[in-house]
Amino acid sequence: MPDLQPPSGCSTGCGAGTTFDQATNVTSHELSESVTDPDVGPATTFARPLAWIDQANGEIGDICVAVEAAVVANGTTYTVQQEFSNLQNNCVAAPPTFQIIAGPNVSGGQSFDLDLRIEDSNSGATIPYTGIVHFTSSDSAAVLPADYTFTLADAGFHLSCKSDYLLERNWIQICLMGQYTRETIDQMLATLGRCTSRAPRSSRG
Repeated sequence: MPDLQPPSGCSTGCGAGTTFDQATNVTSHELSESVTDPDVGPATTFARPLAWIDQANGEIGDICVAVEAAVVANGTTYTVQQEFSNLQNNCVAAPPTFQIIAGPNVSGGQSFDLDLRIEDSNSGATIPYTGIVHFTSSDSAAVLPADYTFTLADAGFHLSCKSDYLLERNWIQICLMGQYTRETIDQMLATLGRCTSRAPRSSRG
């Protein structure tokens, strides 16, 4: 457990709340760094055995000192320190969220498009995720999209371009709902533009 007594730097307070809150705050800080940079003690230069460390700001927890969050475990709320996430480029206490948006009027057996956003767990802003997304369903008859690997060009947003309606007619209908932000709308328009440039032209006049 961390020592919050003098001459520790935390004797004057490490975060807000009770002494126990400060102890759990500092404990989460140190436990996180023991995973991401376990051999920081023996290091004498900015090289191995250092692992995750920033020359200007220090380790993963040092960047986010005093940025607290409340987490619930087994019905009890604890104060922890947020830690820096390379993926989210932010101090966070949770992994990114995956938001899937589909049209409200879809019938069984009908193909439809999915909007998939990877969002910062704090702000909800899209993040430059470059991992693979795999879809599953409890419906054994569902026809699911293939695995998709995000690229930096996606900027955390992808719209499937496999709608039969789009591919056959090269027409697009956009329903701008209240939860869409200006950022989301701009991303949708840019992605839809790429879709239409790949879709075959309709033979209809």
